[in-house]
Parts: sequence; C-alpha cells; structure tokens
Amino acid sequence: MPVALDRRSEHYLAFLEAFACGFHPTQMELHRWLLLPVLTASPGELRDGLGQGHICRAIDRAHPAGPLNPGNVTQALKSAASLQAKLGTKPIVLEYERSSRSLVVVDPDFPVWLDVQDRGRLLAGLGLPAPEPARVGARRSGAVRG
Repeated sequence: MPVALDRRSEHYLAFLEAFACGFHPTQMELHRWLLLPVLTASPGELRDGLGQGHICRAIDRAHPAGPLNPGNVTQALKSAASLQAKLGTKPIVLEYERSSRSLVVVDPDFPVWLDVQDRGRLLAGLGLPAPEPARVGARRSGAVRG
C-alpha cells in the first residue's frame, strides 16, 4: 500500500467504526447498515454515487429485520454529513446528494484506500455480513442508481 494511503488507514478505520455507531444506539442501526453497500461497491460506483433505491435493496437483502421503512433509510442518508461533522471526521467521507438521491464519496482518497482493503474483514469488523464474493468491489460502469 502506498505510504500516503497507509497513513490514511487509521483515519478511515476510525471513520467506519464511529459512523457505524451513529448518533446513539438504535434498534435498526441504520448508519452501520448504510456502510454495507458502500463497502461492497467498486471505486467507480462510489465516485458516481449509490442511488437510494440501490442502498435500500442492499440493506433489505441483508438486514436481520427484513425490509425496512424506506423513510428511515432516507433519514439516515440525510444525516450522513452531520453525523461525520459531529464525529469530527475531516475531511467528510460520505455525503447524501438530495437532488440525485444518491450517497457519494466526497473524499477522493477513500475509494482508492478501500480498493486495496480486505472488504470481508472490514465488513466482519463492523458486524456486517459478507456478500457474494463476485459482488465485493465488482467493476461496473456508471452509477448504481435506484
């Protein structure tokens, strides 16, 4: 791993752990579950944005409570930047774009760092299930819209 990315590892790991905890403990743990589609996306998908529908489907397939209220997912998405601000995450890594209804990575180094990580290990460390091996970091062109 390049030295610059290695130095960022601590920052990104701390971000993932803190973001997963959300503002406070909740039954659905939606901020943690928002990380599932992020951690299984390719760098291109992250740069292009993950559509709200895609995020909801990814969470619904894996969340132990089954299909969730899309309004709750939307609220968690809308609060992504404010949660990072509260946590002191600088620069902000994820931001929800209301106009396109997509979650985008605004820290350009994050997709590069994530691409060289053991995604299964990151998911397991956050208590998230590992998806099918072909899906993790799968390369596809264009945004994953919902």
